[in-house]
Amino acid sequence: MLQALLRDRFKMTVRNQSKLETAYELVVSKGGAKLKETKADGTNTSIRSGPRQIAGSSAGIDPLARLLSQQLGRNVTNKTGLTGRYDSP
Repeated sequence: MLQALLRDRFKMTVRNQSKLETAYELVVSKGGAKLKETKADGTNTSIRSGPRQIAGSSAGIDPLARLLSQQLGRNVTNKTGLTGRYDSP
């Protein structure tokens, strides 16, 4: 309906186009995850990043994937299947 409106009134056409894009997936390695589940009971989550370093406290993998997406400028998808919250140094 919208396409017909654009075509009739504005003499515009819509064209669908596929685009290949580089993306990353976080997966668990063959040796298994080496993350330590948090012992904290609260809901406070933090992830900090610096030059060549990422550290988190009571953080899930999805927020890590979002941070990596921002840092890399590419889509990063969590394919780990890990649902817990983890601490890192």
